[in-house]
Amino acid sequence: MMTFAWVLVALTSAPISVDYRGTLGEALNAIATKGELSLIATGDLGVQAEVHLKDVTAEQALEALVKVHGLELHHEGPVWVVKPAAAAAAAAAATAPAPVAVPAAPPAAPAPPPKPSVSDSDRKVQMGTGSVSVPDGEHVDDVVAYGGSVTLGNGVHADGDIVAFGGDVLIGDGTTIEGDAVAFGGQVKRGEGSVVKGEEVSIGGGVKPLAKALPAVKVAEKKQDHEGGGVAAFLVFFATFFGLGFLLMMFAPNRMRNIEAEIRNEPVKSGLAGLLAAIGWFPLSIFLFVTLVGIPVMLAMWLLGPLALVMGMLALANHLGTKFPLMKKRRTQAAVLAVGLLIIMLVAMVPVLGQLTVFTAACVSFGAIIRTRVGQRGSALPVAEGPFQQVGA
Repeated sequence: MMTFAWVLVALTSAPISVDYRGTLGEALNAIATKGELSLIATGDLGVQAEVHLKDVTAEQALEALVKVHGLELHHEGPVWVVKPAAAAAAAAAATAPAPVAVPAAPPAAPAPPPKPSVSDSDRKVQMGTGSVSVPDGEHVDDVVAYGGSVTLGNGVHADGDIVAFGGDVLIGDGTTIEGDAVAFGGQVKRGEGSVVKGEEVSIGGGVKPLAKALPAVKVAEKKQDHEGGGVAAFLVFFATFFGLGFLLMMFAPNRMRNIEAEIRNEPVKSGLAGLLAAIGWFPLSIFLFVTLVGIPVMLAMWLLGPLALVMGMLALANHLGTKFPLMKKRRTQAAVLAVGLLIIMLVAMVPVLGQLTVFTAACVSFGAIIRTRVGQRGSALPVAEGPFQQVGA
């Protein structure tokens, strides 16, 4: 799954031209889309921005825009990160007591050089297989563990999201997480004085943790109590697709944005394209099989086609999550994706009508995949929402 997600990311440094007036988030979105950059942004993205740039690289455009708005930009592998400029040094200088002059005192010994702090360029996304631990007092961005738990020591400050696949998220005393804390197959456990400014999502360890984070699951539980194992299957499917969607939004945000924009702007054309593809899928497969030389193409179709469909449905789920009324309070990537995916899964449980609705949604999603060439091409219409969800302030 990681290999498939990385293959979806394409970066380019070709010159671009941007002529845009709108919010800062939309301006960043326009630059990232044209430059095909993977971008994560936090902070106040609703301020107005006007951008008129010609024949510059996407990186130069980002650097100029964030500099004007007093933000910080740094590069972490294939991902560009925009965040508010750190104000800790300024706050410390403002609150520091004034020096007291001592008459006739001998010159003071030179103060030792200050301990170097972890700069933005030194902070990286920490990933690992098995359990991942962050020592006390560290300053990190995103932390992701595959097949284990994430343990944050006391006083840790995380600017991004903390995600554990197959384990718990253990948060030490006095630790602050600016983004989301998500545990697949475990629980989020907080120490005294710890703060999670985003969403806390626990998928695993029973129905109650998920029901607390997503109350709509209780409806599914009541509907399927008589089936035995219905809720467990529901949670397994939810956790699987939620995890895949979270990875795609993290490692292929531009592709997902382009697919989501195509679904939003051209649903009819996308639906027709997806319906034609569904009708011709089996005849084309039979034709390729009969020709013998087309068998490798047929195998690739059956291998990559379902993955592309899942990618399109997750983009649709992300779009539905941004439109859900309950998300007006706070929009984080985990909450938006979870609510949208939950809506699709609950609708699919409705006999006949729900299944027809999901089939229509699948046609629209797969058609958007085809029309954008798996997210390589963006929609010609302006994108209303940004390519990322605010996880900071």
